Amino acid sequence: MMDRNFFEKTLERWQELAIRGLRTGEKAECDAPDVLERIIVTGMGGSGIVGDFLSDLANHYSWPFEVLSLKDDRIPFRPREGDLIFVVSYSGNTLETLSVFNQSCSASRCIIVTSGGELLSRSIASGKCSLRLSEGLLPRLDLPEILYSILSFLTSNYKIPNIKAESLDDSIVIFKEDLKHQVNELAKRFMISPPILIVSRPYFSVAIRLKNDLAENSKLYSSIEFLPEAAHNVVEALPYIGDPNRIFIVTGKYSWGNIYIEAFSKALNGKTGYIELKGDSLLQELIYGYRLSAYISLELSSLRGFNPCTTENIDKYKEELGRVLSH
Repeated sequence: MMDRNFFEKTLERWQELAIRGLRTGEKAECDAPDVLERIIVTGMGGSGIVGDFLSDLANHYSWPFEVLSLKDDRIPFRPREGDLIFVVSYSGNTLETLSVFNQSCSASRCIIVTSGGELLSRSIASGKCSLRLSEGLLPRLDLPEILYSILSFLTSNYKIPNIKAESLDDSIVIFKEDLKHQVNELAKRFMISPPILIVSRPYFSVAIRLKNDLAENSKLYSSIEFLPEAAHNVVEALPYIGDPNRIFIVTGKYSWGNIYIEAFSKALNGKTGYIELKGDSLLQELIYGYRLSAYISLELSSLRGFNPCTTENIDKYKEELGRVLSH
């Protein structure tokens, strides 16, 4: 049975999974545009976060192509010649992602990222290239392998500003960073007051991942507000929420001196907490944030008395969706 022990042991393997992803991506021989104009990443839940991750990197480093993260059952536009679609489903059985594959991959360049299931079967039958993931894990727990397999493929085939094969290898050391004190402190505070997460670029994906981890693993509802937009509406309501200790700003060295964060915090009279990300590069900071998120949600699952591996309501949704679609 999957339980806290399984969850924790898998987290301890994250460095190994990242290295496995690196090797998978660099060895893959997939059809890709000579001139890449746009990456479209489609996936749901723990598989879909990779699109937000790539978007953070692309926006910060001004990559010479767009990155679109789509969490839907279709691509709402016609893919172009210079597009490369990553269809990501760890299980290979996500109905929304299978729908995207059926609608968009027959005439487009698609790379399938999966551990098996129906998606792998359909990709093999249609001759589509795949990046194979390790089997037997939870989708959200194979995050490093998913991230690094795609990044490794991209760096092996294209020149990407500030992200090279060597920097990927170097970034692996962040998986050994000690998080214990920060995890314990934040888990205790979230236990008292479920957080409202305030975030700006380039850390959107960390806040999204934390919100999702708290929901799936700890059964704890939280929310995200994005800057600078939140400073034009939500900031007006925050002083009236009754518990200012709920407000946490996600920060790292690339948000130092961020005028939107500074003005937002001063508008609230400095009554905010902070979630500090660490690392020598943006890539390392993002990975640090995902690890921090996983361990906080694991600790909270114990404090709240939940098995972090079970997702009863998500399972009910999937069963109901499958039942409806089968008719």
